[in-house]
Parts: sequence; structure tokens; C-alpha cells
Amino acid sequence: MKTLTLTAKDFTNRNGRNEYSGKTDVSNFDGHLEIEANIGWAWFKSICVSGSLTIEADTSIEAGYFIKAGDSIKARGLIKAGTSIEAGGFIKAGDSIKAGYSIEAGYFIKAGYFIEAGGFIKAGTSINAGLGMVAGLSITCTDTLTFKYNLFAGATPWKQTSDADRTVTCGKLEGGTIQYGLLVETGLAEDAPHADLRERLARLEVEVAAVREALAQ
Repeated sequence: MKTLTLTAKDFTNRNGRNEYSGKTDVSNFDGHLEIEANIGWAWFKSICVSGSLTIEADTSIEAGYFIKAGDSIKARGLIKAGTSIEAGGFIKAGDSIKAGYSIEAGYFIKAGYFIEAGGFIKAGTSINAGLGMVAGLSITCTDTLTFKYNLFAGATPWKQTSDADRTVTCGKLEGGTIQYGLLVETGLAEDAPHADLRERLARLEVEVAAVREALAQ
């Protein structure tokens, strides 16, 4: 699978942000996308790649609409989208992860600070926020749910919420306080069929991302 690397030359400074002005259509790209370090605030209309999306140090990413990767999304800064953020693998940010509606990952979601969505947040394994989480609708994961301070689920102002909208479903809550929401702990997947294989696959995703980062240097 081919890899497209974006540098400072692919961006034009407008309105205090670096807007993507490259020739390649990254809203429908078949391959991996890498964005180099030290670009600052990199802005796109939308991003959709069949492979992984990697954002290097001192670069944060924002899309006016959606960010989608068939594989994983990894950034050392902020990841932000006007509508949705979706990855077939994991989503990891050194800063925060924010979406106007949904955040969804096939494996884990991890942010150094906050995870915020106007709608739902859903992960195939664990969710970990360094500080806290806010979702307009439900929060769902099958493994551990971890945050330091507060979590709010079903806090949307644009509809009358039901119990389902306010539900926080996880295998196990580890730390933090649910200030608004209904907790449902389903138990960890350790005893479920193929749980060990899923965990090994999640670890491999992280290792592959680290190797790609090392090769790019």
C-alpha cells in the first residue's frame, strides 16, 4: 500500500491556520497518509484514507467534516473533526480528540487530555482519557474505561435523551467519576472466546505504528 507524506509545502496559511492546498485528494485516498512535524494547525475539508493516518510532533489536525482511516489514526497533538472521527484500528492522540458528532474505533481510543463528541463515543476495546470525557449521547467500549476526573454521557442539548442515550457501557470502570450517565459494567472480555487474540492484535497495531514512525525518521 502506498504512502503519501505531506510537508509544509502542501499547506497555505489562511485565517491563522495552515489549510491543505496539495494536489492529491485526501478525502478519498487509497493508502497511508503521513503529515510531517512542526506544521502547527493543519486544516482539511475532509480526510478519508484506506490505510493509516499518522500526524507527527507539533502538528495538530482538524477537518471541517470527517476524518476516517481504514487502519489506525495516531497524532501527538489534537485530532478534531466537524462531524466524525472513525478508524478501523485505534485512535490515539497526545492531546485531545474532539468530534461534532461521533468518535468510533475498531480497537482502543486514547487521548492525553479530553475525549469529546456531540453524539456517541464507541471503541472495540478500551477508552482512556487523561482528564475526562463528554458525549452528547452514549459511551461504549468492551474493555476498561479510564479517565482521571469527570465523565458526562447523554449531555446533548439538541434532543430529549432516553436512558439508552445516557448509558455508559464498559467492561470495567477504572478511575474517575460519572457525573451524568448510567453505568453498565459488562465484565472484562478475558473469559470471552478469542479475547487473547483480540488483545494480541491490538498490541500488534501499536507495534506496527511504532515501526512506521521509526522508518519515517
